[in-house]
Amino acid sequence: MNSIMNNLPNVLFAIAIILFVFILIREVVCWYFKINERVQLLKDAIKNDKEIIRLLAQGNQYQHSATPTKSWGGQPGGKGGDGIIGLTR
Repeated sequence: MNSIMNNLPNVLFAIAIILFVFILIREVVCWYFKINERVQLLKDAIKNDKEIIRLLAQGNQYQHSATPTKSWGGQPGGKGGDGIIGLTR
């Protein structure tokens, strides 16, 4: 029991050094592979997705008041245009 108590400070010091080295190496690896930047980009993407879902859940207020129209370049008879179909309110 006495030998364990004598070695306890050495063991704790070794654990502290190993922990410090692990944290240091982890930070270097995360920096090198840009993991921290990737995590931030993913958080931003999740935030944007939640905003899109919130807006979709509200419903498109303009959907019911919009009517489809065809744009034919403004020429009578629908000739000479590019055939773009748009929505007007």
